[in-house]
Amino acid sequence: LGPLKTMAQLSTSHTPGAVTGTSDALFSTIERLHTTHRLGKGSSEPMECGEGAPAKTETGETWGRFLDSGTGTHSLQWVRQLPLQSWTAITADSQMQATVEREVSKPSEGEAPGKILLGNWDDEGLLEGETYDVVLADYLIGSMDGFSPFKQDLVFERLKRHLDPETGILYIIGLEPIPYSAETPAEQVVLDVTRLRDACILMAGHRCYREFPITWVERQLDANGFKVLGSERLPILYSEQAIRRQLNVAKSKLRFFADRGLAKQMEASIATLDARMAATVNSQSGRRIRSGFDYVIAAEIDKSK
Repeated sequence: LGPLKTMAQLSTSHTPGAVTGTSDALFSTIERLHTTHRLGKGSSEPMECGEGAPAKTETGETWGRFLDSGTGTHSLQWVRQLPLQSWTAITADSQMQATVEREVSKPSEGEAPGKILLGNWDDEGLLEGETYDVVLADYLIGSMDGFSPFKQDLVFERLKRHLDPETGILYIIGLEPIPYSAETPAEQVVLDVTRLRDACILMAGHRCYREFPITWVERQLDANGFKVLGSERLPILYSEQAIRRQLNVAKSKLRFFADRGLAKQMEASIATLDARMAATVNSQSGRRIRSGFDYVIAAEIDKSK
C-alpha cells in the first residue's frame, strides 16, 4: 500500500530527464539536481562503469555506486537506466522483493550490475561497511510507519553511514502531509478520501503510512550533519482513476473488519464518496484536482560539522 501520492500526477510542467529521458517529474528533477551539484563540478571523480554498464554522461562521469534505500518497481526502473558503476536496492517487504526480482530477471543491454536485498534499517548489520556515491530515499520516510514505526528520525544517521563522505549525495522524495482542512470543495474530496482510506486500514488492524513535511525533513538533515544543497516542491494533480484506486484500497480492507455491520456501513460510505468524487473531478478544469505537493531534497554530508 502506497501513500496518497500514488493517486497523483504532478502538475508542474517539466522537461524529460537529462540523463535517462524519464517523463517522471520527480526523477527528472533529481537528474537536474545531480547535474548541478555533482556532474562536472569536481565533486566526484570519473569512474569506470561496471561490466556492461550504460555509457557515461557527456562529461565522462558516471553516477557511481547507487543505493535505492527503499526500493519499488517504479524507482528501480529508473535507477537501472542511469549510468552507474553498480546499484543496490533494499526493501523490507518480501512481496516487493519478489516483484522487483522478476523485473530485473532480464537485464537490459548495457545495464550496470545490481542486487536486491530484503532488509530493514533497524538491522544494524544491514550493508555494514558499504558506502555509496548516491543514496535515494524514495518515499522511504513516509513508509516507515508500516515497517519501523516511531524510528523515522533515526533513519537519517543510518543512511549517512552508507554515504561516501567525499562524493556522496542523498536524494529524498516525500509527500507533504495532507492538511486537516481544505480550502476548496474539491480539495475536501481529497481529504475525505484520505480519511476514509486510513480509517479502513486502521479498522482492519493494519498500519497506515505517515508522511512528514519538508520542513521536518530539513531539520532532521541539519541535526544529523547534512547540508541541504537544494530542494524543489512539485504541485500535484489528482485524477478520478487515481483517486478511485485509493477508494479500492479502502474497500479491500473491509474483509478484515471484525464488525461485519460496520464493514457494510463503510462499504456504503465508500460508494457514496466515490460518486461525489467522480462528480467533483469532472467539474474541474482538465478533470484534475490540484492539491498539495511532493518534494525533492538534495543533501550531502556537511564537512564543517
